[in-house]
Amino acid sequence: MFYCETLTIQFVEVLFIIKIKNTGDFMKKLLIKRYTRLILLSFSVLVSFYSNAAHLAFSGNNAADLETALRQAGTGGSVTLTSDFTINRAVVIDVAGVSLYGLGKTITEGGDSDMIIVTKDNVLISNINFVAKTTGRFRAMIVPKAENLTVQACTFNNGSAGIRVIGEPPGGLVVKNNTFNDAHTGIAINRDVIRIDGSDQVNRALNGGYIEIVNNVIRNSTESGITIDAGNDGGANLSGNDAGYGHPDFPD
Repeated sequence: MFYCETLTIQFVEVLFIIKIKNTGDFMKKLLIKRYTRLILLSFSVLVSFYSNAAHLAFSGNNAADLETALRQAGTGGSVTLTSDFTINRAVVIDVAGVSLYGLGKTITEGGDSDMIIVTKDNVLISNINFVAKTTGRFRAMIVPKAENLTVQACTFNNGSAGIRVIGEPPGGLVVKNNTFNDAHTGIAINRDVIRIDGSDQVNRALNGGYIEIVNNVIRNSTESGITIDAGNDGGANLSGNDAGYGHPDFPD
């Protein structure tokens, strides 16, 4: 931040020095005024840019508090967990471009719903230990509903699914270097026209975006390790995964 400010000020100073050496007194005064305004404008732009993003430590204990922290962090910002906690309902990430870092901390399912639902693009979820209930209805620990979500270095324990997509496949989904233990299915990517809102549902279901699933370990899945509906014509890269591959009729 200070480096950017210094470069901006030095650039303005160079322009100012060049101009002021070649002008009379009247023009010097005018240039000084303009120079001052330009410096103030530069600071204003920088402050505006950085004030939209924050890097916050989170020690709350419920879904609402985590959602508030993510919104406060804003686009380009991040929230880092500093303690384990149990959520009473799904956490909705509705901020584009925000990052959630776990540092190995644990989020435990306390309610009866999905654990994290991502509704905005370009989100990163990293190094969180998820612990879901061993019984209950079909649900997932992460539900992608936006483009360019990256889930990396997380551990998913128990539950119906670690990561689940039903409906329109999101483009740019990256799932890498995660571990899935004892889930019904580790990763489930399934089209479902009925669950796609808006128009042209069939075409949108058939032409999902590119998905990358790389270097994940999936252990003891009772249904399947990874299941992907073959209609995702946008393409999928599955490489380096240690998992079973299940049938396409993943239950809902």
